[in-house]
Amino acid sequence: MRRYAWAPNEPQLDVGQMDTLDLLVQHGAWTMHEFAMALCIEPSTATRAIARLVDAGLADRSTHPSDKRMTVVRATQDGRAVQKRLALRRLAAVVEALEGFDSGDRRRLADLLERFIAGLDEAVLVRSSTCLPHRQTSSKPLYPSAAHVRHDSA
Repeated sequence: MRRYAWAPNEPQLDVGQMDTLDLLVQHGAWTMHEFAMALCIEPSTATRAIARLVDAGLADRSTHPSDKRMTVVRATQDGRAVQKRLALRRLAAVVEALEGFDSGDRRRLADLLERFIAGLDEAVLVRSSTCLPHRQTSSKPLYPSAAHVRHDSA
């Protein structure tokens, strides 16, 4: 499933790289510090994560316009295209998996998942108050055509 839904074709991205690319596309430009905090990882880990995407042509780094000591990272046009293609592929896998669920099942599943994610967010927030709440940085959806998967669909 992981191979099918995340990166079956070139470029071969692991789940961490896909998370990194998702975050870059969702937010736009980040300083490396903001990016590391959003993922709750060490700056050196963030630098390595970004370097792999830069090497693949999916992200780029530049000097911050007002502070030359800071680096800004963002997804490239190719990175945004790859992320969109893979997001749609993941969405298609979810839609297919939900085909056997009736509307009541979908509603219950959505309610339970929302409760689970809220609980998980709370647990993570309590454990690492230094992390940025990256879910709230943008209202731009990662899955551009996800509306038809909502729990109220038949």
